[in-house]
Amino acid sequence: MCVTICNYLEEAGFSVRQANCGKDGLARFREQPANLTLVDLRLTDMDGWDVLSKLRRAAPEMPVIAICGKEDEEERLNAIRVGAAAY
Repeated sequence: MCVTICNYLEEAGFSVRQANCGKDGLARFREQPANLTLVDLRLTDMDGWDVLSKLRRAAPEMPVIAICGKEDEEERLNAIRVGAAAY
């Protein structure tokens, strides 16, 4: 899913940086903050909710979009409560 989203955004003219896991994503964000971040809630190395929370604390003004492979209304509401701009 990540490759598809990144390709779409790059074709639309956006500059995209991607990470293959939560730890790498947080490290890349610390090196060079982004204007918008997409976070997969189902990560292999750490909890996506933890990544979302850390991003909210580090950059409360930056929009974060939480993504997941399945539609789940309760998860969507939780993501918005935690600070995601969209799910």
